[in-house]
Amino acid sequence: MKETILIIGGGISGLTSAFYALKNGFNIKLFERNKNLGGYCASWQRKKFTLSAGIHAIVGIKDGEQYNDLWNELGIMKNMEFKANEIFQEFEVFDKDKSKYEKIEIDSDLNKLEDSLLRYSPEDKKIICEITRTAKILSKADIILENEPRLSSFVKKIGNAIKLIPYLPILLKWKNIKVKTISQKFKNPVLKQAFLKIWAPNFSFLFVLVLLSYASKKNIGFPMGGVDKIIEIITGNLNKMGCEIHLNSEVTGYSIRAR
Repeated sequence: MKETILIIGGGISGLTSAFYALKNGFNIKLFERNKNLGGYCASWQRKKFTLSAGIHAIVGIKDGEQYNDLWNELGIMKNMEFKANEIFQEFEVFDKDKSKYEKIEIDSDLNKLEDSLLRYSPEDKKIICEITRTAKILSKADIILENEPRLSSFVKKIGNAIKLIPYLPILLKWKNIKVKTISQKFKNPVLKQAFLKIWAPNFSFLFVLVLLSYASKKNIGFPMGGVDKIIEIITGNLNKMGCEIHLNSEVTGYSIRAR
């Protein structure tokens, strides 16, 4: 007789947990307090535009790159279109009297990014080149957390550790540096502000570097039509696999009893 797992919450974490539990032979009952699944992974229409909350882009759209196997397993890649934009991020600002407009573009191509930032702020050459140089090095690394570390086999942990040995100096150098620390190194006030606005001040700058490295390999894509489609695909697979989904079902308490 199959054991049953109860999953509270129908966001993307709850849905993917249900998917893998079903694949491993469990019965699943999933409870979501709202009328729709997806949680923060949601989209809505405003005039001719599709607006998305939560996930704006996903890593793993390129065959053979990090996370691609995961999205293929969930049935996402073959049923959706993703776009890897030339401009990964951008920042727009007016001065105080709104007479002067500035736009900073974070290009996916690291060479173009370096050139454009240097043209805009040559006085910041040192920090600009350090950022792009580090992102280029990380683009050659296989930085990925495929499984929760405690669930990974000892052999896989050793294998992942060996792959990262050449990059340890970089990882150790940047691991505790936050965006606000890097922004303070810019002499140009617009660049200083741009980096704080594009990414949160307390965001890990190592993660920013990893994102830039992914973008440079065209491995980050924006879901065409919004993230609702991701939820629809996963939910469709769960229904086919026999998942029992309860909407408008808020869980107000639970008890755990030893068997």
